[in-house]
Amino acid sequence: QIWLGVLLVLLQLAHRWAHMPRRMIPPAVARLQSWRLLVTPAEHLRHHHAPYEIDFAIATGWTNVILNPAVKRLLPRSRSSSGERRQTVRSAW
Repeated sequence: QIWLGVLLVLLQLAHRWAHMPRRMIPPAVARLQSWRLLVTPAEHLRHHHAPYEIDFAIATGWTNVILNPAVKRLLPRSRSSSGERRQTVRSAW
């Protein structure tokens, strides 16, 4: 049970680091992002652009291969892209 809590915290940290400029993240994290073991800001940024239908993975991005088609099938375009929203995230790379 504790390992699950630790894993969830690490997943949230990976997501947070994907929103931060490289100069503000720990060097080890920057290295993991450069090796694509953690999602990079540039990869994650695609999730914050209209039509907001792709790249929802918050840790590695590897699961986007599965998530993108699933979201497209389960969440019709008319619902998933309704209402444009202002982009609040800039690429840090």
